[in-house]
Amino acid sequence: MGGSVKSYHYHLPDLANVERVSSLTSKGGIAEQIKNRRERPLVDVWWMNDPEYGFDYQMLKQIDKNIVDDFGGGGVHRRRAISKAVFYKAITQGGEHFPSFQGHGPVAIVVGLGGGTGSGMFIDLARYIKEKRGQESKIWLFVVLPAASEGEKEQLNAAIALSEIEYLNMKDDKLFNYIIVSSLSPTGYVDGGDRKQEVVEFDSSFPPYMFINSFYLPTADISAIVDAKKDYSGFIFADSHVIEYPVENLRSLKKGFEDVIESLSGGISQNRGENPERGHGLYRDQ
Repeated sequence: MGGSVKSYHYHLPDLANVERVSSLTSKGGIAEQIKNRRERPLVDVWWMNDPEYGFDYQMLKQIDKNIVDDFGGGGVHRRRAISKAVFYKAITQGGEHFPSFQGHGPVAIVVGLGGGTGSGMFIDLARYIKEKRGQESKIWLFVVLPAASEGEKEQLNAAIALSEIEYLNMKDDKLFNYIIVSSLSPTGYVDGGDRKQEVVEFDSSFPPYMFINSFYLPTADISAIVDAKKDYSGFIFADSHVIEYPVENLRSLKKGFEDVIESLSGGISQNRGENPERGHGLYRDQ
């Protein structure tokens, strides 16, 4: 397989022109625009604020007293429903700034399932891509699971997301051709976490190994048993590490070892040369 991989980065709250969560809850305007979309994926109920179906933002704030109204740090603070709402506002109002995903070849979605932003929208994004490129288009899904040391919200988000993938397959709505699952501990979402050794190592090993190698799966013998388009999803668990050897230290140790051997060998040869009979005498005494 030849060719190149192109990567694009978009900040969806900017494309959706959303600065606060309350921007998604205005009565009438945003809800009606999104519900009146005629291009798939469609929305029948605006879960952020749709009195017709019993959804009210003020009620949501009472249920979730810790809901944060801003997008500090660029995320949705583990709330998947808000991420999904941002996505639909972006594809409705983002216009030409939202990616059209035109072209050929497989598409890869890389997402962390423990958070809210990626975990909340990756299924809807896959549907959007298939609508733009055709249902036969191939999508590779790369997911990073939260570590066991992370909080219950992160682990719950990941469990729900994986359950949704299984549900889609059981309903014959199979969006992903291959699902590659990995894990990272710690994930580094806290300030300074991206500089931790584990995170740096994962970032350096993921693109050239797990990511690129996964695109060879269709031609590999293993593809017959890991195809995600079965009655139940086929998950491929992958892990990658950079193994570094202290080459200079090993070379120094080797040189020291060789010097010791050479020194011992020289001493033995010198002793034999000065006392040629001594060794024979010892031998005869034995």
